[in-house]
Amino acid sequence: MCVSIFCHSFNVLKSESTLIHWIGNSCRSGPHCYIFECKYCPLKVCRPCKNKV
Repeated sequence: MCVSIFCHSFNVLKSESTLIHWIGNSCRSGPHCYIFECKYCPLKVCRPCKNKV
């Protein structure tokens, strides 16, 4: 039996200006000045959702 283990590792994406704000993929909250992006998949989440993943 094969078991696949998938882990997220997050990097912080921070906007350098007030023109760009982020919206999270899972809860659609926002706008945020910074957001967390997974290194391995296109998941972008806010801080409360990052703690749930």
